[in-house]
Amino acid sequence: AAQKTLKINSGNINALLVLGDLSYRNNDYKSAMKYYKNAESYDKKTFQSALRIAQVYEKTGKEKKAVDIYEKLLKTYNDCYIAYYKIALFNKSKEFAYLKKAIAINMNFKDAWIDLGRYAIENQNYSDAKKYLRNAYYIDENDFRYYYYQGLVFKAKGLNQEAKYYFAKSHALNPEYELAKKELGI
Repeated sequence: AAQKTLKINSGNINALLVLGDLSYRNNDYKSAMKYYKNAESYDKKTFQSALRIAQVYEKTGKEKKAVDIYEKLLKTYNDCYIAYYKIALFNKSKEFAYLKKAIAINMNFKDAWIDLGRYAIENQNYSDAKKYLRNAYYIDENDFRYYYYQGLVFKAKGLNQEAKYYFAKSHALNPEYELAKKELGI
């Protein structure tokens, strides 16, 4: 349908983004970039095209270019919660503040809640970690990262049986997650 739409209107932003998304999902980043850049040339009102271009750069190992785009997006669109989130992951000095900003814009953004939990665990603030992770759980109770980080909280508190349960649940939801496998001795 998107290809038919482009035959009728070669500048249809939604069709270009759909084709870019399909290419991205199929790991065809060159085609995805082509569609996204084409969409960006027509899209002057939103950040969707630029955001996707940055994600392709990130996926292809060009993090510097991705971060530059994320930073430019925030100068123009202060409601781009994904840009706040992505910069938080790349810039440790802005991590906590930008994760909080991402959530302030979109309280249902599970990834930011999970990374706030990780951040709190790294800083040995287990009570805050549990609060952040609880929010992630309410959004998606089947996210394997929630269970992994809960396992870390219980492990840090010396509750090894509970920790093992959470690590096993994380592994069951995503058997390829290396950190959970390591905790389980797999």
